[in-house]
Amino acid sequence: SSIALAIVITVTLCYYFILHWIHMEAISHPMIMMSLPLVAMTWLASMIPLFFYIVYHQDFRHLSPWIPTHYFQLARRTYTTMSKNNFKVTEKDL
Repeated sequence: SSIALAIVITVTLCYYFILHWIHMEAISHPMIMMSLPLVAMTWLASMIPLFFYIVYHQDFRHLSPWIPTHYFQLARRTYTTMSKNNFKVTEKDL
């Protein structure tokens, strides 16, 4: 789970710098502020599978979020489970 925590911190810092760049560009191009909700939603969508990995680590022990194909398997499994259970997930659902 320390791997997932490192990824969460790294991705969050990347999104922070993107948001900071958007704010700086908004001084001269105000319409770019419209991209802030999209960036925030993509950050949240990319974090949810990592939070699931941290919380339900035993269910995902054969996956490593550092490997992109494993991350996409983790995300697919997370969002599939969430959509089937009305976004209420327990350990037995995974």
